[in-house]
Amino acid sequence: MAEKITPPTLKSTFNVFQTGATLQTIVAPAANTKGVVVLGAWVSDNTGMVSALTRVMAKTTAPTGANDVAANTLAVSGNAIPSGLVGMGFPVVLAPGVGLYAQGLVGNANAGYGVEYEVL
Repeated sequence: MAEKITPPTLKSTFNVFQTGATLQTIVAPAANTKGVVVLGAWVSDNTGMVSALTRVMAKTTAPTGANDVAANTLAVSGNAIPSGLVGMGFPVVLAPGVGLYAQGLVGNANAGYGVEYEVL
């Protein structure tokens, strides 16, 4: 008997930061038991503030903030990067136990992010 093949379930998330300071957990490290394929991620920083930062990132623990230097950046906008839409150039596979997060800094209201991903 042939094994049944289950098609992957593509998920996506979109959010507009209202305050910019709240960490958004997209996939918790505990929920990533077999890996996560991130097909695309984008951020938009429409404030035009040099001190603003919006970031989609990956880390084994929750990042300490949008400027956590220990987190791996998938997409970022702000902090001397021209405002506008910034995205990933290619898919990324996160190892099991790595979480997927998004966050903006305080004062970066109305910045947003989007992520297309598949939990394996």
